[in-house]
Amino acid sequence: MTILELIQAECRAKGINEKYAEKIQKIFKIEKEDGIGTYVSMFKDNLLSDIETAEKTKADAEKAAREAAIAEYEKAHNLKDGKPIEEGDAPEDKFKGLDPAIRQLIENQNKQLDDMKKLIEGNQKTIATTEKATKAKSLVSDAKLPESWLDRVNLDSEISLEDQVKALGDEYIKIQQTAIDEKVANGEYHVGSFQPKDRSEADWAKLMDSDVTPNNPGTVDLGLK
Repeated sequence: MTILELIQAECRAKGINEKYAEKIQKIFKIEKEDGIGTYVSMFKDNLLSDIETAEKTKADAEKAAREAAIAEYEKAHNLKDGKPIEEGDAPEDKFKGLDPAIRQLIENQNKQLDDMKKLIEGNQKTIATTEKATKAKSLVSDAKLPESWLDRVNLDSEISLEDQVKALGDEYIKIQQTAIDEKVANGEYHVGSFQPKDRSEADWAKLMDSDVTPNNPGTVDLGLK
């Protein structure tokens, strides 16, 4: 038998719950079979009562905390025993008759749980926002949009980041096309990306009479001989 099994057997013999066997081994650092009976007796006479009291107090506090949480939920939703409260009924005070120390413990535990929940939710939101911001920046860069347009992406919108950036891309192309159209209309931009050379009437006449088609911007070889 192992040392733990021997301690368990001694616990049974002395009327102690076997669940404490491992605790006894750790408390007294039992590594050998010798003296196990003495150690178990010492545990029973000096520690067991306090441990059982602490466990009962903890169990009572946890039960009261659960009941208080249920009561708080039912109060917030106007329920009693899971059912809507009829007019004139008053919700039962789950703290009534509870030891003030335990009541304070429950309230402190509830506050710690609320604080922890808020912290976790805050961290999760921060992580999600950071991930969205990184993805949005990448999408804007891939779409070759101005970096400043990143501010126009709404990270909290129900519209996906991809759809938002696509709409911005369409808008950017439209702006560019409008600018080109205006330049063409104003004579500032010419198809072929060159500026025709200004020529006088005499120059044009000379070019038309010439047998050589010069390789100059602004002239076109029509193939006429």
